[in-house]
Amino acid sequence: MRISLLQPKIIRRNIFQNMKKIQHLVDISAGNLLVLPEYALTGSLVLDSEADNHKFS
Repeated sequence: MRISLLQPKIIRRNIFQNMKKIQHLVDISAGNLLVLPEYALTGSLVLDSEADNHKFS
């Protein structure tokens, strides 16, 4: 089994743009198991004082 660790350069709170970047990495990946960071779609909201956590649930 080949494992690919995908680390997209994300833009915090820009889910649509992040999905496009992730899809590109998936398309060019050679792995059987693809691993992404925990907040790959939204970016970490921990340091974002204006984040509405309910918006992303």
